[in-house]
Amino acid sequence: MSTTTTTIGRWRAASRLAISAAAFSLLLTGCTPPSDDAADGKTTVTAWVSRTWSNSADNFAAFMQEHPDIIVETEVIDTDDILERLLRAADAGQPLPDIIQDDTFVLEAFNDAGLVIPLDDYVAEFEAEDPDEFAKVLPIVWEEPTIDGQILGVANAANMDVLYYNVPWFEEAGVALPIETYEDLYDAAVALKATRPDSIPFSIQAVAGDGVTGLKTGMIGVGTPFDGATPDLQSSGAQYIIDFYQRMYEAGALPSEAIAWGEAEARGAFISGAGMIVDGFTAAGDYLSVDGFDFGDDWAQTLNPIQSGTGDDGARPSSSRSWSITTGSANPDAAWEVLKYTTSTDFLVPQVLQGGVPPRNSEAISDPAVAEYWPFFSEEVKEGYLSSVSGPSALNAGDVETILEQLWGEIVTGVDITPQELADKYQPQLDALNS
Repeated sequence: MSTTTTTIGRWRAASRLAISAAAFSLLLTGCTPPSDDAADGKTTVTAWVSRTWSNSADNFAAFMQEHPDIIVETEVIDTDDILERLLRAADAGQPLPDIIQDDTFVLEAFNDAGLVIPLDDYVAEFEAEDPDEFAKVLPIVWEEPTIDGQILGVANAANMDVLYYNVPWFEEAGVALPIETYEDLYDAAVALKATRPDSIPFSIQAVAGDGVTGLKTGMIGVGTPFDGATPDLQSSGAQYIIDFYQRMYEAGALPSEAIAWGEAEARGAFISGAGMIVDGFTAAGDYLSVDGFDFGDDWAQTLNPIQSGTGDDGARPSSSRSWSITTGSANPDAAWEVLKYTTSTDFLVPQVLQGGVPPRNSEAISDPAVAEYWPFFSEEVKEGYLSSVSGPSALNAGDVETILEQLWGEIVTGVDITPQELADKYQPQLDALNS
């Protein structure tokens, strides 16, 4: 699912590092690495990348052919400790890479530590000098990594939760698409349960530490107000979603054993025949790899609702990783050329084909190679992705998740408590994180 154990761990690590990060920022003063300019006049740009699939598919070979004066050297650091490594390097007075690429929600911690530079002038220059290429880049690429009014990264691609469904079971139960509201989704689950009483209509994960994908996606989908990463559980939207899942439990649509299910168990239940699951868009790649579980015949995906059906409207969130230039870069101009390249079709389409996430570029996302690689990427899902918004986040998001997991556990196990009582119980704990 889009919010995995690894991502939750990153949120929690960022929460712990937030306090120490600001202190380390002072250590960067005067910490300038030696020039990377080679003797032959070429400039070397170093990059720490957080995932293999988000790196350049050809290790920037095409870019270097177009820019013969720039050498790009990348290192994939998928241990989710790029921030920690930068802080240690700064503390020791060691050279920093020119570029880092990490989860966008951690960018605030990089900024608090003084580790990244503003990109506003570069972005303005890009728009002025190449307006046609700039127009292809979705505005969210610059908006999501903006902190305190400054663009600090390039969020060039993102994942988004969608609703996967069991095609034969939907047909058998007479469930029609689209599912436009959460009330429609509830009715679908009830219909599935009536058709196959001994099966699971809605697969979920609820083990502590794996996040609350379905709960948060629903809250955002019905317009729950957030203060950073903290939802307002007293709001009508949050109250609706809590009630929605409680009704799902009472109708027998949620498996109570999911309190011990992580991502693998929830997906396994869907593959084994569950009716629906909320999962990341790119999880479809995993489903495609399962023998005898065929796209179109056995499963398909559609958009999550963004209306409750009772008056609360919201949006679909997407989550990204951002490329940024460090304050230790000896070659920020050359580093920017690399970052600008990561927004291009030439970079983004091969990124998709090596297992990446949907690009935030109008040309790249409609490329024929992408359509062939992702046969499930329908026009409906594509339009939903293009209109997606940044998910609410903050450095205390891991601590928020811990509390929401407790609330989620009470829902999944059918504790006899009203939505209002749950809000009264957990909102003070959430508010205390922001005090």
